[in-house]
Amino acid sequence: MRYELKMRCILSFILAFAFLVINSSISLVQAEEKEQASLWPIPYYKGDIWSRPTLTGKWGLRTKLADKGITFSVDTIHTYQNIVDGGIDTGGEYGGSNDYIIRLDFGKMGLMPGAFMRIFGETKFGDFVNGNTGTGTAVNTDGLFPEIVGQSTTLTSFVYFQFLSEWFALFAGKLDTLDGDANAFAGARGKNQFLNQNFVLNPVALRTVPYSTLGGGALFVLPKEKGSFSITALDPNGVPGKVGFDDAFDGGVVITSELRLSVKPFGLPGHQLVGGTWSSRDFTSLGQNFRRFFFDAIISDVPSSLEESETSWSFYYNFDQYLYVEDEDPSQGIGVFGRFGMADRDTNPFENFYSTGIGGKGIIPGRDNDTFGIGYYYINTSDKFRLTHEGQGGEIFYNFEVTPWFHVTPDFQIIDPAVRAVETDFITGIRVKIDL
Repeated sequence: MRYELKMRCILSFILAFAFLVINSSISLVQAEEKEQASLWPIPYYKGDIWSRPTLTGKWGLRTKLADKGITFSVDTIHTYQNIVDGGIDTGGEYGGSNDYIIRLDFGKMGLMPGAFMRIFGETKFGDFVNGNTGTGTAVNTDGLFPEIVGQSTTLTSFVYFQFLSEWFALFAGKLDTLDGDANAFAGARGKNQFLNQNFVLNPVALRTVPYSTLGGGALFVLPKEKGSFSITALDPNGVPGKVGFDDAFDGGVVITSELRLSVKPFGLPGHQLVGGTWSSRDFTSLGQNFRRFFFDAIISDVPSSLEESETSWSFYYNFDQYLYVEDEDPSQGIGVFGRFGMADRDTNPFENFYSTGIGGKGIIPGRDNDTFGIGYYYINTSDKFRLTHEGQGGEIFYNFEVTPWFHVTPDFQIIDPAVRAVETDFITGIRVKIDL
């Protein structure tokens, strides 16, 4: 069964890319009649050190390469957080990350209209307080990736996109899934907005969707910038530090799908997103006697085996909605956001999830590019875990723009951990982000 499923996935990718190549040949002819649009705008590197968007500016051939469809971006994050009270252990930790991105526009290169590639690598360094909070989720998203434990550097993803029309594209490669579940006020990989994982992504999907894994799918862009729909097939056992071609899809398949709609009630911008995941890999069932398993392992050379479930699923929803925007600059204003998630209670430790809050940009006169957020989340853990109960927490941050390439973000969190024996965490922090 698993072998047949793997072969079907591989055959589907072969057929999809055969279709891609044929249509790309047609696009090459059509490209002579009209200019091809770019998936990524050409970055603006000019200006003095106080006004340009990157610290290093237009060094060397950076601008000329960007005009030809080759762009490089690097940013570095540095965070210090201190558990003032509660948790497993008080005290502070300093850690951070570097992200490296290469974007290739093959149309601008004159090679293949509508073809793009994104290559993403990252480095994690230092230490984080995540393991000392007792929360079960991370109070610093940056400390989770590319790998939860230790310091590491990985080539996390390389993804090829081929637009066959203005509204339809295929993509394949090693995918980074963190940027799914997008939200205008609560997302951004933990770099620019909230630090806490529960305001960056919906935790119900973590059980089924790997962070970095081989896969591919299709993207449908709705007309008049009304939104998008995607469907993706992923290898359920992918890891950041391994390409994974040798055993791709041996453990089954993950199917994910998202629909994101742009809405404008009363002329105010917002988004509505629904998504779901389904995985055919084997999962350890939570509703069993784990103490019996460990007891048998101690007294017997042949311990009893753990019960497994053949599938797992999750469903999630989020929205962001501006309540007020400036007439002169619609990107400045105040809005609300919310997330909801539910998952298979037999295989997923997070049965239900909710979060809500407010966010905005430019609320202080003369500080047009500063952003802020205040959020609350609630997690209902599976009743299969007797040592846990409902977890909840709140976070507030204010992101100061010192220059367009230099941001400083004070942050404060209060967390009531899901683990019953752990006291409430009070966590202060400060984050610095530099775009190089």
